This record gives sequence, structure tokens and C-alpha cells, in this order.
Amino acid sequence: MCFVNRYNVSDYSHTEGCSFNPPSVSIHPKECPDASTVVFEVKCEPDCFGGIQGYFVSEYTKGASIEISQNGKVVQTIQSDSLTGYFDTNLKLPKGTYKLTPTKKGCVFTPASTTVDIVCNQYERILWHGKYKDSTPPVLVWLDSPIQMIYQNEAFPTKYQVAVMIAEKDYPVANCMAAKIVFSFDSKYLTLDSIVEGDFLKQKSGSTFFTHKKISDGKIEIDTSLTDGSVSGYGNIAILIIYNAVTTTQLIYRNTKRLSTP
Repeated sequence: MCFVNRYNVSDYSHTEGCSFNPPSVSIHPKECPDASTVVFEVKCEPDCFGGIQGYFVSEYTKGASIEISQNGKVVQTIQSDSLTGYFDTNLKLPKGTYKLTPTKKGCVFTPASTTVDIVCNQYERILWHGKYKDSTPPVLVWLDSPIQMIYQNEAFPTKYQVAVMIAEKDYPVANCMAAKIVFSFDSKYLTLDSIVEGDFLKQKSGSTFFTHKKISDGKIEIDTSLTDGSVSGYGNIAILIIYNAVTTTQLIYRNTKRLSTP
């Protein structure tokens, strides 16, 4: 059955990366047979992804976040490493044009934002400059924690909870915004169960970045920072849970190793 009005058949699928030929078809009901077929030729580009990587060059801008937006909408936010300033989206951004806007409380960036064109299987590389605009910048902290003993003939398995501390009550740190720690242990005898973020950087209920990764057997890197501002005082940066994988002899593990000085 055909009706009185003329109908316009169009592409309403809005499939990204696809084109339709013809874009639309006009059908008059008087010309409409009992069974009619409308044919579109569809051409779609294969999925295509690129990425963004680079560094925040200035010391106090390291750890900054980058908002990645497209057509006025934020599609992703990434955070740079608080020690090196390195950031990387991996090759996971669909092909297109994006606006990048760095943010970190107390810092100004040059440029304040930039636009990049992402193409297939390639990185857009950026070196971003900036500075801390206040007269008293916050401090970066590298830790040397004490050696702790695990004695022989412990039951198997025995779990140990280790708090990685920063500063002391009588010797607090001021304006701390980030810390990087390398935790080492003898992987022949000990196994890492879990790592939990400490409460030192969270004391003002601020937003924090906390991650850890395996460098090699028996060596774990912990990276933590505030996304905005800084805190003062003392407390734990992280809590580590380890256990003996075999009946122990006399073992020593080292919590952290100094990487460099500010």
C-alpha cells in the first residue's frame, strides 16, 4: 500500500568514517510498488588511530594534566609523570583534530593550549614549557627509607605490612606535591601481594595520581602526586603488603633507593 505524501529516505545511521551514495533518495508514493528496495552504496574507512606523547620541560610543571578535547567536548584526560614530565596517550586516539589544554594549580604554560592533527599510526610529539607563577614553589621529594629485617624461621607464608613514610613529626616537609619511590626486595624469597596508596597526599581530600609498575623482578617503582596544590607535614606515601614465598633464612629488603636530588 502506498500513501499520499512523498517520502525522503536518507542516511540516518551517522556511521563515523562512512559515506553513502546517493546521500538520500526521494520516493513518490504513486511510484511505490507493493515491495520496493532502496539501495545505497556505502564506503567506510578502516579504523585509524594515532597518539600524543612528549614532556613538560620545566621542573614545576611536571605532573601536569592534559585535557584532550574535540569539537568542544573533553574526550580524554592524561597526566604526565611527576618526576620526568613524560606523557603518552599510546596509539589510541582516533584520527582527527584535537585541542590540548594543560592544567596544574599554580602553573602557567606556554602555549596555554595547542591544536594537533592526529593521523594513522603516528605520534604527535610535544615539548611543553611553563613555570610556577607564585614566589614560593612547592617541593618534589625523593625518599630514603630505612632497612627492615625479616628474621629466619618465620612461618610460611607470613605477610608483612610496610608503610613508606615521608618526614617525621618533629621534621615535617613543607609544600610537598609529589614523590617517586623505588621499592626493592629479594624476589627469590619474597612476593609482593599489593600496594595501597597512603594518606599523606590525601590529607586535604584533594585529587591524587597514584600508580606503580614493575621495573624488574624484586623492584617496583611507585609514583604519586597531587593533581592540584601541595600539602605539608608527615605521613605515609604508600603501604606495601609482601609475604615470604618460602621458609625464610635471614633476609633483608630495602624499601627505597634515592634516584636523584631536587
